[in-house]
Amino acid sequence: MMEQSPTLRINNIFPNEIFQHALALLPLKEIYSFKRVNKAWYRLCDHAIVEHITISGSRIHVRAGTSKNPKLCYDLNFVGYDPALNIFTFQPFHDKIESTFCYLKHLREIRILFGEWAGVNTTLNKYSPSDPTFGISNRNFDPQASEVLRRAKLEFHKNYIESVRKVYQLDEPSLKDETMISCLGDKDIVLKCRITTAFPCDVPNDQLNSEDDDAGGVVYSLRIEFVKVCASWLVSGTTSNFIPEDSRNQIFAPRFNLLDKILAECNITTRYYRYSSMVLKWILSDYDMNDRETIELIHCISSTQGNFSIRSKVEAALEEKNVKKQNMWKYSLVSRFLCDPESYPDPLDMVVDRVVRAERNESDNERVKNHHNPSRFFRGLYFIKMKFILSNT
Repeated sequence: MMEQSPTLRINNIFPNEIFQHALALLPLKEIYSFKRVNKAWYRLCDHAIVEHITISGSRIHVRAGTSKNPKLCYDLNFVGYDPALNIFTFQPFHDKIESTFCYLKHLREIRILFGEWAGVNTTLNKYSPSDPTFGISNRNFDPQASEVLRRAKLEFHKNYIESVRKVYQLDEPSLKDETMISCLGDKDIVLKCRITTAFPCDVPNDQLNSEDDDAGGVVYSLRIEFVKVCASWLVSGTTSNFIPEDSRNQIFAPRFNLLDKILAECNITTRYYRYSSMVLKWILSDYDMNDRETIELIHCISSTQGNFSIRSKVEAALEEKNVKKQNMWKYSLVSRFLCDPESYPDPLDMVVDRVVRAERNESDNERVKNHHNPSRFFRGLYFIKMKFILSNT
């Protein structure tokens, strides 16, 4: 049963009600930190997050296209919380959505942001990440400017937040279907949308005057139905400290467990991409083992050896080289590659190698920095040692 946001169902015990109201006034990441106390606090904190979002009016922002000049912008409002699954649901106000058209390249560059995340400018119809390198000259003949740029990049990487930089891709719509349902997601988030195919002749002229439009291509109308998230996703963009994969909530865990059970009973042991559109559409449904859609999904997973996406292949290749997949979004070349892998000048393995080299160089620089700047503890030991030597001379 979905819990509506304006009316909160809270524990009738008076102290718990006080605790919930008090928690709701804290920043989101501080509320989340109390979930580790015990099971009772875990549930209490989720209700406090519901109250916090309701009071603050924080929204989810979906952007299609480049970060500085998105083609489509959707603002989604919090509409309800499912206490049985610990899922928060956000939807756009459909009566305020106008038909807006985009091209395939925009569907390959989707950003999903929460209004309380660091570096997200929600007052403009664009995504504005905090980037200390913006506006700094990169002229090779200016050593001072180069040094400022180097330091700014180091600071940017130090305070890098994965969720704020992450880019998703929607599947390319089939020209056979005028309208199709598509999904994308991660461990703790699912987006569902409808994509309608059209042609430039059917689009109003005032929506085809953007300089980045492809006048000869097929156009698409994107309608967001909802975004469903867990608390771990909401807090993931508030801190530069990664939330470990094991600590992230598995969205729709019972449905994923059922799918794994069905695959095991069919003797399919192949690893599969859990967040492909086809899998997520099944997860959002009520299909069971003997339904036609389930049989089609099993066949797809088996015949494609897991139906892995380009993004999941990049992540796997990085982890094979002992590089955290969360770090890949530091590098704009990754998002450019994923937006158009067919036309990108470098193949997947070269893109991965460039990220690996950059990460190792950063680690080496950090080790050198730590070597030349010992911690306060070791500096204290040095002065104690010198005092001891002087007292014995």
